[in-house]
Amino acid sequence: MGISKYDTALTGYQWNNINGANDVKLLAPILKAKGFKVTTLTDEKATHKNIIEGINKLIATSQKGDIVYFHFSGHGQPVEDISGDEADGWDEAIIPVDARKVYKKGVYEGHKHILDDDLAPLITKLRTKIGPKGVVYAVLDACHAGTASKGLDDDEDECPSRGTMQGFTFTRGKYFKPKRLETANYYKVQKTRQNSHVVFFEACRPYQ
Repeated sequence: MGISKYDTALTGYQWNNINGANDVKLLAPILKAKGFKVTTLTDEKATHKNIIEGINKLIATSQKGDIVYFHFSGHGQPVEDISGDEADGWDEAIIPVDARKVYKKGVYEGHKHILDDDLAPLITKLRTKIGPKGVVYAVLDACHAGTASKGLDDDEDECPSRGTMQGFTFTRGKYFKPKRLETANYYKVQKTRQNSHVVFFEACRPYQ
């Protein structure tokens, strides 16, 4: 999955265009050459609905012992945690093409964001499906990477793996920026002998 052009009609010109779809174009032939069956979602096809359906289809078609590669290149954002399971008060989210950056009651309330709380159970189902002899590789390239091609928002000078320092918040004001987010760049990984191994690769700050 990769997004270069965000849907301005749906998001209200809230996200910069980046080069996420290019990653898919480069990676797909390499994976196919290695024997992978590749399904892609890019730009306008990478909606919240299609991404979730795509992951569920991946789970349904995977077999015991498979090596599964999951990739997302696009924007990311911290989202105010309302479930109480985050030590720093913020969830991780990847941003589909039809998600807005700012909360507006009755218009957009975060329902198109894909949180770590949404991804974790799906990854767990996938790991269970392929079993202990399988491996899941998950690559989340959702970082602005400073002056690199991802493009930094004009009012931002930090580059967390979430993609923007402007938090999506329900209670703290339109342009609230969380304090340091370094403690939150982790996914909850269930450890069990029945599940496959899982390897996460996440984009980092420019100096890493």
